[in-house]
Amino acid sequence: MSYSINPKRIRDTVTVLFPLLWLLLSSAFGASVQLFLVILLFLAMGSLFRFQIDIQDQRLIYTVTYLKKRVLNKELVPEHIQTLKFFRTGWKKKAAAIKTYKGLNIPLVVMTEPEGYDELLAFGRRNQIDVEKTKDYMLLERMDS
Repeated sequence: MSYSINPKRIRDTVTVLFPLLWLLLSSAFGASVQLFLVILLFLAMGSLFRFQIDIQDQRLIYTVTYLKKRVLNKELVPEHIQTLKFFRTGWKKKAAAIKTYKGLNIPLVVMTEPEGYDELLAFGRRNQIDVEKTKDYMLLERMDS
């Protein structure tokens, strides 16, 4: 089953980065409408990235696309996964991270469908992968049931 991921950190980073870039560049080059539009265009283009994870029986496929063009397609088999860590982000949102033996860890912060976390947990148990849950995450699970 495929699940889309809403990258909360990118949105927060853009919100903070825009005013900082504007202040930094306007003090160096002078405030102009062209500079403002270039910064705005650069940050808007960065928001066009889309993230998706496909959970299958024996593998996970993590895909990053930009304007419907595949930028990254990472296939993970259970032997490459060290830990599945489940945690809470914000007040009521679940999140997870896939920690790998080699390469970068994959953050799954705020899947658009919350049942994706249950399926990821079932994948971990089915393939004997270590699963870590924080106290806050377990509290969210109790509140949902």
